[in-house]
Amino acid sequence: MTMSTRVALVTIFMALTATGGWLAAQNKCGTPKTIIHVSAIQWKESVSAADRKQGLDSVKDTAAKIPGIKKRLDPRPCECSGRDTTMHS
Repeated sequence: MTMSTRVALVTIFMALTATGGWLAAQNKCGTPKTIIHVSAIQWKESVSAADRKQGLDSVKDTAAKIPGIKKRLDPRPCECSGRDTTMHS
């Protein structure tokens, strides 16, 4: 193989490698099909049970008004960093 043939082959190989890298970088992600929103609510000690229920009911009402939201409100008490909170997803 002559020197000019080797240079031509190396040049073609480098061009193909660069083109492949550029094409791989063009692979764009689409929008996600699912978004999970989790809220951690820490109630103050002065909040009554009725106020807590009213707050959670207002979240449910707001979610019902927005189309496409799956109505799943799952209040669970949890221990986050030593604080008493309620988790919602």
